[in-house]
Amino acid sequence: MQTNSQFLQVLKETGARHGEALNPKWTDIDLVNRTIRITPEKGSEPRMFRISEKLAAMLGRLPKTSTQVWVYNSDRNVERVPEIEEKAGT
Repeated sequence: MQTNSQFLQVLKETGARHGEALNPKWTDIDLVNRTIRITPEKGSEPRMFRISEKLAAMLGRLPKTSTQVWVYNSDRNVERVPEIEEKAGT
């Protein structure tokens, strides 16, 4: 499944850093009310963003096989989103 577009759309709509956008859990996403909670990397309070119908639909199509939206291993190798850090500019 192609998921680069979903991740990049989250970055576009929230302005989150790529590390912040990699960390949401499914419990941070409300597809009915179209919101996503992003927890900053730098210790600030979580921020809530409204998301578009387009992004809500895109996220709704992702498989929910983990508590995390984006699954990656401890080596920072993104499993569900290959090459995501490269495309995000890291």
